[in-house]
Amino acid sequence: MNKDISFRLYALAVIRCLQSASYAISIPFLSIYLYNVRGVPMSLVGSIIGIASIVGALLRIFVGRLSDIYPTRRIMGLGLCIRSVAFLGFSVLIWLNAHPWLFIIFFLFNSGGSSFFMTASDIFVAKNVDEANRPFAYSVLRVGGNVGFAIGPAVGGFISKYSYAFTFFMSFVLQVLCLFLLIFMIREDAQEKYVHDKTKISLFAIREDKNFLTFTIGTFILGLLMGQLVSTLSVYAKSSGLDNTQIGYLFSINGFMVVFFQIVLIKFVNLVGYKRGLIIGSVLYSIGYFLFSFASKFWHFSIGVVILTLGEMLAMPLLTTITSMMAPENKRGLYIGFLGFIDGLSLAIAPMIGGILVDAFFEIPVLIWGIIAGFGVASMFVFLGVRFK
Repeated sequence: MNKDISFRLYALAVIRCLQSASYAISIPFLSIYLYNVRGVPMSLVGSIIGIASIVGALLRIFVGRLSDIYPTRRIMGLGLCIRSVAFLGFSVLIWLNAHPWLFIIFFLFNSGGSSFFMTASDIFVAKNVDEANRPFAYSVLRVGGNVGFAIGPAVGGFISKYSYAFTFFMSFVLQVLCLFLLIFMIREDAQEKYVHDKTKISLFAIREDKNFLTFTIGTFILGLLMGQLVSTLSVYAKSSGLDNTQIGYLFSINGFMVVFFQIVLIKFVNLVGYKRGLIIGSVLYSIGYFLFSFASKFWHFSIGVVILTLGEMLAMPLLTTITSMMAPENKRGLYIGFLGFIDGLSLAIAPMIGGILVDAFFEIPVLIWGIIAGFGVASMFVFLGVRFK
């Protein structure tokens, strides 16, 4: 990896850091605000999040194809602008004590903006970093993102005690800062390593790649597990007696673990191979979530978060790395965009499933977290049937 690409990779990691911080300062506490302050049923909260996430997931395929044609810097910039509008809108609605249904407008903006930025930034790596260095490159982005995710919840937990509206305004300010950094630190011409293919390729061209489709089925099932962290765990932990600050600390544990151990675990993946690394990650994910069945105190929840984060650190960089390897060069953006669609679709459905489970089985937590953990086990069996390193 040459110095020019390395600089832009680390600059993008800084932007991902601020992106994650802007998200983590406010979004985990939005479910709490709607459920505990405004009295909106958790199943409805999950449904609103889910609808917006489905729209964002659908956009990822389109964004992926756009990124095969146009410079990803422009697409990332558009995403940052859209998310800025979303966070400012949330702040205003909370300040005005607006009707809860109005929040769906800015859920849509947030989800759409995230789809543009995150998909394009992943494709930036696939276009500019050689295959051998991609697990490391995606790990660098995850470390950057999780520095923000580690700091953000603790800050958000403190601020939200006094003003939910101000937490979202702080997120808006960070979005604007990200936009300035993108403009001044990532030059557009630095990401033209591969020619942009302007030939007509159907958005559904990947349907002929059965092996990749099987891989995305496993990704979808695993995403149903991954998507329980922000919404379902936040509300369940709150109802189990944890306060906002403690909930913020749980997310900080998750974030700091990635910051300090992500690169080490990628070295472990190089020893065991991509396939074994992904399967081990799925199993650890399941174990971590299942332990919430028996959690009633902060340290109980912390143990579960530590274990599921180990699974996250193994699985998450590998999903994108494997996709970039499976994709033909002129369809790399399309493949990564489709992976983002599948991932986004599962993350959209996950809060709805979690909300229904919390409402129905709160007195029987082993059913909530047993069903959720089962998704990770199921994904493991699917990945066993996929051909990759």
